[in-house]
This record gives sequence, C-alpha cells and structure tokens, in this order.
Amino acid sequence: MGGRKPSTRSKKQPAKSRKRPVLTLFKWCMIFGIWLFIGMLGVIAYYGHDLPDIAKASTFERKRSVTVIASDNETVLARYGELLGKNLTYEDLPKDLINAVIATEDRRFFYHFGIDPIGILRAFMTNVQEKKIAQGGSTITQQLAKNLFLSPERTLRRKIQEAMLAVWLESRYTKEEIIAAYLNRVYMGAGAYGADAAAKIYFNKTAKNLTLHEAATLAGLLKAPSRYNPMANPKSARDRMNVVIRLMDENGMLEEDSDTAASNKDRKNKGVMVKPSVKPYNVIDSDENDRYFTDWIMDLLPDYIGDTQGDLVIYTTLDPSLQEKAAEAAKRYTEEYATWKKRDAPEFSLILVDKSGAVRAMLGGADYNKSQFNRATQAMRQPGSSFKPFVYLSALQQGWGIHSLISDEPFSKNGYRPTNYTGDFHGEVPLWVALSQSYNVATVRLLDLTGVDGTIRTAHKLGISTSIQPDLSIALGTSETTLLEMVGAYQTLARQGRPTPPFGINRIITADNKTLFDIAAQREARAKATEPVIDPATIGQLTLMLEDVVSQGTGRRAILGFPVAGKTGTSQENRDAWFLGYSSDYTAGVWVGYDDNQPMKDVYGGTLPASIWADTMRYAHRQRGGAPLTRSEDRDGSAFSRLLGRLIGSDDGDAYSPQGANAQRLNSLKRPASVSEGHDARRPIGNNPNRF
Repeated sequence: MGGRKPSTRSKKQPAKSRKRPVLTLFKWCMIFGIWLFIGMLGVIAYYGHDLPDIAKASTFERKRSVTVIASDNETVLARYGELLGKNLTYEDLPKDLINAVIATEDRRFFYHFGIDPIGILRAFMTNVQEKKIAQGGSTITQQLAKNLFLSPERTLRRKIQEAMLAVWLESRYTKEEIIAAYLNRVYMGAGAYGADAAAKIYFNKTAKNLTLHEAATLAGLLKAPSRYNPMANPKSARDRMNVVIRLMDENGMLEEDSDTAASNKDRKNKGVMVKPSVKPYNVIDSDENDRYFTDWIMDLLPDYIGDTQGDLVIYTTLDPSLQEKAAEAAKRYTEEYATWKKRDAPEFSLILVDKSGAVRAMLGGADYNKSQFNRATQAMRQPGSSFKPFVYLSALQQGWGIHSLISDEPFSKNGYRPTNYTGDFHGEVPLWVALSQSYNVATVRLLDLTGVDGTIRTAHKLGISTSIQPDLSIALGTSETTLLEMVGAYQTLARQGRPTPPFGINRIITADNKTLFDIAAQREARAKATEPVIDPATIGQLTLMLEDVVSQGTGRRAILGFPVAGKTGTSQENRDAWFLGYSSDYTAGVWVGYDDNQPMKDVYGGTLPASIWADTMRYAHRQRGGAPLTRSEDRDGSAFSRLLGRLIGSDDGDAYSPQGANAQRLNSLKRPASVSEGHDARRPIGNNPNRF
C-alpha cells in the first residue's frame, strides 16, 4: 500500500518552537542580570557615599572603656573595658576558643567572602519553620564591621552598609586577623569587652590559658551575655556550654591533642563546667562594695543606649559616704553574730533609695572578692512577714479599717494550719495589732476573708513583678522575690501609691561629651506617669500601722527618733531575715541569710536587719530628721483610739471603736459588705511560723 509521506516541514516546526522558549528564557535572564547588576551598583553608590572613612577607622585596637562615676560627679567607682584585658593575636588565642566561636557564630567562616549566602538561606528556612527569629545570618566579619564602624540601629541602610564593609574587610585582612579582631572587641557581659577581659573576669586568668570548657563558656556568652553569665546563672551557662561543645563536635572541631593536661581532663568530663574563679579587683575601684552596684549598672547599660560603641562615662546615683556607712553597719552586725554563735558570718544585701527612686546605696554581699553574685538584685528569697503589709492594704481597700477586729484563733483550711511564732493565740485583735505584732494566724485568716487574688493584684500594683503563687501561704511571704522588687514596692507606699522604680543612672556621655542619656530629660514624663495606683488615703492608713510596727511592735530596733514606718520579715526556720521601711525622704531594705539556705539561730527581721537598717537610715538623715509620714489628724486619732482601747477596752489593749467595743467584738468575724468571698488555697504547705 502506498501512502503519502509526512511533510518534512510539519516535522521540523515543533523542534523550532521548542528552541524559542529556551532562547527567550536566556534572553530575559540576561536582561534581568544586567538590571540586577545596575541595581546593585545603584545601591552601593547610594548607601556607600556616607560610609565612614574606612582607611582611618580600620584599626583593630579596642577603644571601648566605661567609667562609672558616683553621685558627687567626681569619685570614680570603677572602670570597665580595655583596662581589663589585652589585645591578643591569632597565635595567642587558644584553638578551642576560636573553634567554639566559629562553631556557634559562623561555621562557614573560613569559606565565605564576608557574606554567607548559604548561611542566610539556612537561617531563613529555620526562622520560617520556627515562625520566629530563631537564627541570624550575619557572619563574624559582618559583626566585626558593625562593631568597628556602625551604630547599633536596626535599619536596612545599616545592614547593607554592614555587608559592604564585611566584603571590604575580607579583601584587606586575612581570616586570622578578622577572627582575632572580633575576639578582642566583642562584648561578653559583666563589663568585659574582648576575650582576655572576659577570661580575667570570669576565670581570673588570661585568655591564653583557657581550658576547653572555659572557652566554650565564653563562646556561649555571645548569644546573650546576661542570660548565660556563669556567675549569675551557672545552670544556664552550663547548659549553653554543653550546646557549644556539641556543635564543636558535630563540626569536627574538638582537638584530640592538647597543650595542657588540664584541657585533656576537661575533655574527659564534658558535662562538668569549671566553676568561675574570683573576679579580680579593677585597679581604679574606689571600694570593693561598689562593684555590686557598678556591675548592676553595666548590666542595665544596653537597655539605656543599646550597643553603642566608644568610650563612655556613666554618672550614677550612688552616694559614696552613705555606701561606706551602710557596709560598715552590715559587716559589724553580721560579724558580731558570727563571733557570738561561733560560725561563719551570714551574707547580707541592702538597697537604699531616695524619694525620687535614685539608688543611694547598694550592697550585694559581704565580700565581692569571694562572690560576685548580687544578692540585692539577683537572689530570689522568701520575704516572710515583710509581705504582710500587702495583705492588710488589700483589706483596707475593701472596706476594713485599722481598728477592725480579726480572729487570731486556730485556723485550718485544705490541710493548711498556720501557727504563731510563740505557739499562742490572741483571740480577736484589731488589724493594727495583728500587723504590729506580726500574728500569722490572724493574717492568714484576713487573707482568706479578703481574697488571695486581691492581695496579688495589690502586690503587683506596688511593683512586685515576680510570680506569686495563689494560695493562703503567701500571707506569710512564701513566694520568692528580690530585695530590689521589695524596696520598689515599699517605695510606692512611701510615695502614697505613686510607683517610682529604683534607678541608678543619672547621665551617660561619650568621650567627646555627647549626651546619650539624661534622667533630667525624663523627670517630667516620669512625674506624669506616676499617678497613684492605690488611693493615697488608704496607704496612709497602712503607714499608720507600719509606724506602730516600729514604735511598739516587732521592729522596735528601727526606732530613729523621727517618724519611720517598716516591717520585719523572717522566713521558715529563720533562713531569711528582712527589714523594709521608709521615712519621708528615704526607703531602704535589708536582707540577711546564708546562700545555702541554712537556718540562722536567733536571727529575725527585728534583730540584725533592723539594726543595719537603723544605722544606715540614721546616717542618711544626718543633715536633718524625717518629716511626718501621715496627716496630724490621722496620727492624733489613731493614738487617742489606742489609748481608749488600753483604758476601757480589752486586757491586751485592743483599740476602742466608736461603734462600741462590745458590738465590734460580736461582729468581729463578719466581713464588711465590700469584702469578697476569698480564695481557696491551691498550694497549702506546712506550718510557717514567720512572726518577725
């Protein structure tokens, strides 16, 4: 059978058509590439014209130092930065430190040209999967470029300039020079700039002698210097150290050979971090006690000015003479106790602020040379009965009065049975007596009647930000908090309900006298932001009660000869002893205890802490005594009612009520109409005799 052959033309046409899309795609790719190149040139021209003079700025010498000045604007409290460490070359730096930093910060450091496209893509994919910024794409060279030349602002302009400078650095310097410069400049917490400074601060040695685990600890700091500080947060630092070592292992960076036997020993004990050694004195420190305060200031610095580079001078609120007197008092009383009991002296902490909230004195421990842990700002301890004023303030807000009666008879709820320190019970007592004598049972019963939630809200309004467990035991101060927060809360009471968080920085300037921060510029805004969070009249009633704590209650050692209000606090088994109080001019808090929570026999809030507090406050008021804390009519009325209570009231001096003492006693267990139904204890614990 004959047939017509297919047309040759019809066969070739599809082949020709298939070639056209390939040519078209190639053509458009070329066009896109040309425009992309032109666009990149435009970006470089636009963002490059105002780059700093790289030729002049490209020195790898560290220029950062921070000088901390006292409130007299003259006394140097401490210097941080370049004075603590030396510039080290690549050969001087331990191999473990270099590997640890590269493994955690930039694992492709030796293979990219300053920008790592693969790293950027990997970070992008990780952030998409995590649905948050979990990983960054900046290289070590980019971070060095930022530290050398740029401000800390997070803008597109800065990121582009950072990338341009990173490429320039890679073209001019070797990888070894870049990583050495980075490790000589990077901030590693506690005021340390550079690896050598950090090694001296955390391990009391030069960076040349770091072991594997010490090197991994320093590398771990780069992610978050405060969070992974091995002195303040040893567990977090240890966990981060193990992550760094794991990353080194995954990237084949754990060296089999070692320069020292110590490093070999470390490698056999990967899960154990060497405990940080002594933090050395700075050569310009005026007093060892100041370092707790200046370290706190350095930790706060990024919150004030970000990551600004260059030399800084910080003018602070600390009063050197008051600081010295506070330290003398604290050491004298605790050492006398140690001699008396033939045991080690307990630790202590103290914070004193003026009416504006400025910290005039801060003690974080007995010996900075032995321990750099700041017990004033970092230690979480049970406040004991010093928390009770928040319970009574909540009741006053709900309609109770300072003469309202509360039962101090045995109380039990959900298995929780508080007792008084002496084991005695006192029947029905006025609120002011229950607080001044620090009766536990009456306070727990009052909390049950007025509601746990109300007390928690009151504490948070006053300035307590730490978590408070919603159960009846908080009446006796079982929820841990810091001395700094407790002083802030009592400061709110002293200011009639106007919160003013404690602060330590007045002004920050650069070496060329440029002002980066000035508290004076914020005074008006701070004044407007400090509207009363609680009715001042109600706080005035509580202040009357707290004055009674000092004049005739558990805080009699704090009597100064002028009006003061305060409260003692002792946690279970005398593990923590507190005294917090205020005058018309100052608010102060003192804590005494042992770091390992061992009990202190015969130490209560009304003994050592009250004595330390009184001596410090007495010196603070050396120029003049404090003014009255409440209105004269309130003081006169309260004193008169107490006198009537002693004359015609009960045998134990209960206050007389105009409504009639008998009627008040009959209705003592009835709540005011405005009082809530209370709150069940969700976490009852054992007896906690916090009398003082």
